[in-house]
Amino acid sequence: MLKASTVIAGNSNQAFDISNTLINSAPETVVSSKSATVVEDSAVCFMKDFAKVAKEASGSVSHVEERGIIADSARFVPLPDMSVDTRQVKDASHSASSEPLNAKDIFYMSARGVPLEKAKSMLMLGLPIRYL
Repeated sequence: MLKASTVIAGNSNQAFDISNTLINSAPETVVSSKSATVVEDSAVCFMKDFAKVAKEASGSVSHVEERGIIADSARFVPLPDMSVDTRQVKDASHSASSEPLNAKDIFYMSARGVPLEKAKSMLMLGLPIRYL
C-alpha cells in the first residue's frame, strides 16, 4: 500500500505548481493520494495528482483526492487525473473540491470576540467553531 499526502499553505503572492504521480504496476496493489491546500491573499496553487493503473495491475485500488480552501483573492486550481489500462480494476476514483471561507462562520466567531484575522486562521486550519 502506498499513501501519498501533500499539504500546501500559502499567502501573500506565493505560487505553487505541484505534481504527483502514482502508479499501480502490479496486481492487487493499493495507492492513494490526498492533497490539502489552503491559500489566502493573492497566493496561487496548481495541484496535479495523476494516478495510473497499469494493464498488468488487475485487482488494484487507486484513489486521488484534492481539497482546497480559498480566502481573499487567492486561487486554487485542482487537476486530478487518472488512467486505467485494465478492466479488472477493483476500485479507482479521483475527485477535487474547493471552497471559500464561509462568511457566516467568520461573522459567528467575530460576534463571540474572536478577531477577524484569528477567525480566518482558525477556519483555514480546520478548527471546529462549535467549541467557541
